[in-house]
Amino acid sequence: MRGQASLLIIIALTLSHIASAAAPTDDALGRAEELVDGYYGDSAQLRVAADLVSKTLSGEPSARAYTLAARIVMKSGHIELVEFRPGTKDLYRQLIGRALALDPRYVPALSLMSESDLLGGDIRGACEAAQRGVQVDPNDPWIHLDLSRCYARLGDRGLEFEQRNIAARAGPGSTQRQRRAYVAAMEDEVRAIATPANVGSMRESAAQAEAAMDPRDAWTLGSLAEDFELVADYDDAAIYARKALHVMDYPAGHSILAAAMYGKAAQLKLAHQKYAETLKQAQAAGGPPDLIIGEFDWARAPQEVARLAPTVRELMNRH
Repeated sequence: MRGQASLLIIIALTLSHIASAAAPTDDALGRAEELVDGYYGDSAQLRVAADLVSKTLSGEPSARAYTLAARIVMKSGHIELVEFRPGTKDLYRQLIGRALALDPRYVPALSLMSESDLLGGDIRGACEAAQRGVQVDPNDPWIHLDLSRCYARLGDRGLEFEQRNIAARAGPGSTQRQRRAYVAAMEDEVRAIATPANVGSMRESAAQAEAAMDPRDAWTLGSLAEDFELVADYDDAAIYARKALHVMDYPAGHSILAAAMYGKAAQLKLAHQKYAETLKQAQAAGGPPDLIIGEFDWARAPQEVARLAPTVRELMNRH
């Protein structure tokens, strides 16, 4: 925790223009960008990137450097799910604002601004930032994905799918940034079509995301597990949750796996089939009870989940 929190301090100091070594070259910023793009939970990468970016901001600030600083702040300040350390979101927006003050047309910063606005519930602001980015660079996959997410919040399914398809059309590309955009688009696709009738299509899109993702990316696997939990497909959910935990042992992964196993145990119990071993696996998965039961709150199969919920709670109360 202390190491992660120190990253916020490192970046915050740059806003006061603390004296530092001579600013590194663009090659150093490129190296920092590679480290941030390739971050999948290794805080050492962020510390190296933060040092490179801080030195740049102390010498020759640029929109690119401020944008990288914002990304480092958000990643280092993230605790779990939608929980962040105090001050993270405010510093994130401040850094994005500085990037856009230097270059209002810098697309990566516009992408982050759209993401930040959407996170804060400002859908109009998010859409405007994404639309500005598309006008500047219509070939950037992330800005199309941002716009797709805006339309999803507005309930415009047609434009949501259109923009996401544009983001995915370029494929995984040759860089980490392109790969992450494609994988994110495919995972968004899985969630967007998540209904009990679409499980087959969900599996196809999930397989495409898994095939393209970085082998260190446990978070995408965990998100895919949650997508299958939305439709009470606990078999597929358990498969992806176990894959996620195999890549990285992280708290949310245990909650996701536990929810899948409790859901499956409830299905078996109500079908008058043996469920003791499945229940044992659910209990062994661990995770806070509130997070486990919370996995059932976003269901796209409400009747099935409503049928299972009392039994799930009963099973969770067993010791």
